[in-house]
Amino acid sequence: MRPKQTSSSLPVITIPSEEKWEALIEYASLTPRAARMLQQVLLDVREQIIRYNQTRASRPDRNTIVRRMKEFEKALAKIESFTSTHSGILADAFPTECLWNIGLLFSDEALSSFLGKKQLYGRRTKKRPAAGLPDYKKRTLGLTHGPQLIQHFIRTLRKPLTDFLEIERRENRGGRPQQAVRDLLITELANNSEEIFGIVLSSHAPKRFLDLGEIIIKMCGLSMHGAKPAIARNVARRYRTLKRAGIGQKHS
Repeated sequence: MRPKQTSSSLPVITIPSEEKWEALIEYASLTPRAARMLQQVLLDVREQIIRYNQTRASRPDRNTIVRRMKEFEKALAKIESFTSTHSGILADAFPTECLWNIGLLFSDEALSSFLGKKQLYGRRTKKRPAAGLPDYKKRTLGLTHGPQLIQHFIRTLRKPLTDFLEIERRENRGGRPQQAVRDLLITELANNSEEIFGIVLSSHAPKRFLDLGEIIIKMCGLSMHGAKPAIARNVARRYRTLKRAGIGQKHS
C-alpha cells in the first residue's frame, strides 16, 4: 500500500511491477546479484522518503513557524519598549525577591557585557574571580539594575530573531519546485553504478547510464521532464563532491 501523501510531502517512489522489473533486468543485462542490489537501492530510497515525510508531518510547516516567530518577536518588542519607558516605575514596583531573581538569572559573561568589567569586578580587579561572581553580588545588581537587565536580555534575544525574519522576508521562495526525490534516486544509482551496471562514472554521465537512469525514473513514477539533464547534473555534482573529499575517480 502506497503511503498517504500531503501537499507538502515528497512523492514516494513506486517499486516497478514484476513484469517491468524482468524487462529492466533483461534490457540492462543485469546479473542476479546486480538485480538484487538495484532492488535494494530502490527500496532504500523509498524508505528514506517515507521516513522524511513522517518526520515532516510531525512538525509544523515553515509558514507556521515563521508566523509564530513574528508573533514572538513582536511580543519581545513590546516588552523591550515597556521596560525602556517604565524602568523607573518597574524598579519601585517589582518585589525585592523578583529583582534578586533577575540578577541571579544572568551569567558573569552576560552581566559583564551589560555593565562592563570595571563596574562588575571593580576598578582595581578587572579579571573574573576564579569562583565566579557571588550570588549576593548578583542579587545586588538585580536590585539596582533589574529593569535594565531585562531590557538588555530582551534586546540580545530579539536581535537574531529580527535578522532571521529580515532574511526570510527578502528570500525568494518562488520558482519551480526542486525534484528532490528524483535527485536522491539519481545520486544513489550513481553511487552504485559500477556494481550494478558495470559503469564507472567520472564528471560526465555516459549515454548508457543516461538511458538506464531515465528508464528507472519512469518506472518509479517520477517526473520525466528534464530527466537526462538532471542525471548529467547530479553525476557532475557527485564527481565534484568526491574530488573535494580527495576520493579519486576512474574515467569511463
